[in-house]
Amino acid sequence: MENILQPEIINQENLFYKIDPKGFIEPLFDNPFYHLPIAKTIFAREKNIFSLFSLPEASTVNEALRKFRGPIYLKSTFSAEILHHLGYYTNIPYLLLHTYNMEDGTLLGKVSLGKYLPNINFTNNNIILYADTKDRLRGFNNKLLRGLSKREADTIRNSVGSSLHDFMDPTPLSMQETYFRKIDAVADKEWNTTYISEEKFEIKNMSDAFTFMKIPVSVDTEASDVRLSVSCSIINGDGPILSIAPNELISSNSDNHTYQAGKSFKEESFTIKHNGNFLKVTQGSLPVGKITLTLSIADKFISLSMNNKIAARYYDPDIERNCDNGLQIMTRPGTNIIVDKIEVQIRPVLKMADDDKGGSLVKLNHLPGRVFLLNRFHNIAFTSTFKDVLGFALTDVSEIEQRAILYRNRYRQEKKKREELKTMLTSPTQIGSPFIGSSKETISIREKINLVSASPAPILLEGATGTGKDVIARIIHEESGRDGLFVKIDCSALPSELIESELFGHERGAFTGATERKIGRFEQAQNGTIFIDEISNIPRNVQAKLLNVLQDMTIYRLGGTTPIPLNARLVTASNVPLKSLITQGLFREDLLFRINVITIQLPSLKDRVEDIPELCTHFLKQLNHSLGRSIKGLTAEAYQKLISYSWPGNIRELRNIIQKAMLFTSGDMITEESIQLEEGENIPASLRRTKRENYHLNTMSRNNWMELLKKHNGLVSKVAEELGATRKTCYRNFKKHNIIPEDLRKQGYL
Repeated sequence: MENILQPEIINQENLFYKIDPKGFIEPLFDNPFYHLPIAKTIFAREKNIFSLFSLPEASTVNEALRKFRGPIYLKSTFSAEILHHLGYYTNIPYLLLHTYNMEDGTLLGKVSLGKYLPNINFTNNNIILYADTKDRLRGFNNKLLRGLSKREADTIRNSVGSSLHDFMDPTPLSMQETYFRKIDAVADKEWNTTYISEEKFEIKNMSDAFTFMKIPVSVDTEASDVRLSVSCSIINGDGPILSIAPNELISSNSDNHTYQAGKSFKEESFTIKHNGNFLKVTQGSLPVGKITLTLSIADKFISLSMNNKIAARYYDPDIERNCDNGLQIMTRPGTNIIVDKIEVQIRPVLKMADDDKGGSLVKLNHLPGRVFLLNRFHNIAFTSTFKDVLGFALTDVSEIEQRAILYRNRYRQEKKKREELKTMLTSPTQIGSPFIGSSKETISIREKINLVSASPAPILLEGATGTGKDVIARIIHEESGRDGLFVKIDCSALPSELIESELFGHERGAFTGATERKIGRFEQAQNGTIFIDEISNIPRNVQAKLLNVLQDMTIYRLGGTTPIPLNARLVTASNVPLKSLITQGLFREDLLFRINVITIQLPSLKDRVEDIPELCTHFLKQLNHSLGRSIKGLTAEAYQKLISYSWPGNIRELRNIIQKAMLFTSGDMITEESIQLEEGENIPASLRRTKRENYHLNTMSRNNWMELLKKHNGLVSKVAEELGATRKTCYRNFKKHNIIPEDLRKQGYL
């Protein structure tokens, strides 16, 4: 009795009443009870313990107390009245009654707050939620109802006791279960032992206070997960309590420890505590004989295991980690244990949770478009009173999340721009985007690409050299939605005898020099796109094999017998009309039917000269960066000069001309004089054409043609590219001069 009436107790948040045998109450002290003055008003109004508290019917209070052994809570109607006044809506009991016998036969009644409201009563603008271990809503504060109509608010109030799934996504329990599944998968991975002791010793606490045994190791939990295991035999008491705390708090008041776990005092349960407050309480008892207790902190997971089985665990969205922690074994008064082994293990922090913000993001169904950060209370001592209830604070982070999304999108856009720029600057095939320009030809190409990109049908690109076939093929792949690679093979750059191996691959020993297996371009393009450039250069025998591949969508490596199914989009390109090669017997008609399901004709630059200004602007941006220049544009006379040109080399030639002009420009504008249009630059001097004149190919002698063939190792496509002519024109002139490139190559003349 004397301890109950100490001044420091009276001045706390308690009300004291004298209770007569019939339950009538009389206040003993003028305690302000400043948090809840309305409670005093209700007690003065009701005047009787039986009407106020949940006691069984009886003729006297003592008789009722003998019948009822559990906690005595204020009736729900009065709790609701008090909590509503404070802005809370919950069905959790609120005020507790403790009774003490007095000398005159009456009782002393002490009314105290339930252990869940005092620490959060004056929380800022956070939404407060109470949830139980069955994911049911047990209460909330009025911040949850802000901005709602009366009808909507009433609906939320009436939902107390119902499933949290009705208005929250995800719920605390579902987040916890998802997290536990993740952490269970890596529970025993990557641990390294940093301390182990197998020296047997006794801990015998005969004092009236806790004893502390510090383990001689420090742990940086900001960088590491930690696991402390103690194997022991319990002679008497509740066994060891395992603790982790900053080194300056080790061996001090137990309530200052960051995390501790062990058996509850005088109860058949296990607890996990944080700074003296209960995080988790589960039913359980210590077995007789030897046991091993393990306290683990992994990412945002705290657990207590007994003999390698989970006794209690908690997902802490506000996990507390420090750079200098100590570990210790604590024992309560009367505890006697024999310690057999102590082991400390660490590993790098495994990031299993969905975020690094100290909590988890949730949405409330009645507040669409809003995002909240869910945190536990920093004080949740009410868990010791209501073991199935947890408290959470929700912070509105909608604006922050929207900014984060905006910044993430901007970052992705900037990253994409950087990658595009890097590709443009490093890839010689990137001659400019076909989307650049507003001519009707460009618009038509753009529309066709948009229509056919998602289709799996083969596409044939036809157009003169330098018109952008490579670029269009890449864009078709990027817009196709395929997650495989874009794989290119340029048949004009390969000797005919190597094309088959490049396309289909080969096994080791398939031919002389095949010392190891080679994966072909078709296999490399699985689930992606294969781009066969200058397909007209493929020999007839390889054309037949390619036809079979396209019919069956299966390949065999050279020298191999295992069929390899294919899933690759085919895009082909040619700088000469393939139909003209069919008439010459140089290309299979049935293969053309397979590859030209969709055909896109690319116009020459001379047919879209209105796009030249936009292309020049595009190239200036590219080249200013790579050349370290800051040229602003071209003069009107320079543009006129470019537009008047016939452009045999198309867009590629335009880019080269702009690059040369930039090198010879001293000011910030490219002038007419800086633009050098040397048509036929690589043709013998006697055959160069003047401005706006056609090549006079019919004046070239046999020696001129032989000179060009030798220069390009017999590759007709390269000869045609240099002359700005078609392969068909070249072959017509070869026939005129009785030149057969294939025969000359075999005879060693080329």
